[in-house]
Amino acid sequence: MTEIEKKSAEIDLSKNHIDLPAFQWASKAVSEDPLRPVLAHIVVEGDKCIATDGRRLHIAKPEVEWTEGQYKIIKNIKTEFFAKRIDTTEKFPNWKMVIPEWNEKKAVEIHTESQSIHTKNAAMRKNNIGIETFAFTIKLYKLSEGMFNLHYLTNAISLDQSWWAFQKEKLGPVRIQNCKETEGWTRMAVVMPYRES
Repeated sequence: MTEIEKKSAEIDLSKNHIDLPAFQWASKAVSEDPLRPVLAHIVVEGDKCIATDGRRLHIAKPEVEWTEGQYKIIKNIKTEFFAKRIDTTEKFPNWKMVIPEWNEKKAVEIHTESQSIHTKNAAMRKNNIGIETFAFTIKLYKLSEGMFNLHYLTNAISLDQSWWAFQKEKLGPVRIQNCKETEGWTRMAVVMPYRES
């Protein structure tokens, strides 16, 4: 880590940067709601980058130490991520309080290897949901109690890693992470269930 990276007010990652996958994965949960501008940023806090839209939370652990603060995403494409730190008086929500306590004895491993599933589902093709990802997500969806947004579950996983899921209480949030142990994860997502009005 260079002193420039540590003190920079920018996060500028090219396709070969070790932290590009972490920031791009976390940014999937950034809010697009104009009425909640504080959730439109990615936050660096300690060794974590965090994003939430109020219905899901993504936390990643980058390899490089970045300056803490809220960052506005300027560019986020497959090969590049660029964000600028902003000065704001708006406080980012207390994201720690929504994370369910982990129970590695009850966590269920979800394998993400390719599956031989054939489908003509137009919605899947339209939304570019891969068959392997879709198969994995259906497994996770059936494991949990409650109604969840399938898109949020799909966005929480990637096929290049093993994933574990745990739901502490019926109709509570699902915690998904890429490590069975309580510590040691580098990606964690919390997906909230739909609530009946």
